[in-house]
Amino acid sequence: MRKTALLVLIPLALAVFYIVSNAQPPTLPIVIEAAQTLNETGGVDGVFKRGELVLVEATLSFPATYYAPPSLEFLYIVKFQDSRGVTFYYGVVKTSLEQGKTGTYTVGGKIPENAPTGTYTAWIYVWSNWPIYGFTAYAVPREVTFTVTP
Repeated sequence: MRKTALLVLIPLALAVFYIVSNAQPPTLPIVIEAAQTLNETGGVDGVFKRGELVLVEATLSFPATYYAPPSLEFLYIVKFQDSRGVTFYYGVVKTSLEQGKTGTYTVGGKIPENAPTGTYTAWIYVWSNWPIYGFTAYAVPREVTFTVTP
């Protein structure tokens, strides 16, 4: 009885493993191609002092596809978190992008004067709207890190 159960369960387990390991993530219409942090003069920078402005710039593409609308209006959202994981600012741009095009978007946030030092994270989201109004994610979120010093 046990041998028969094993002979049935092993192929079933292997089939489930194969399906799960080959599952494709959902295809979203917009791709965050690149992201970086900039200082307030627009230069690429990864180290900031308390009280300074940090800009997060991302290049987004909207590959041409038959199943998507010709243009998407969206929110480019950047959530800034300190070294403890506490969110201290949201930067938002409402914009749009046409199929087959690429765009670069930037928002900034000021690091608080009393902020802890360490590694900070900026999370980039591309959403149709705010969650409270019902939203669709248009891109896989991406993170960018930067360092805050005294």
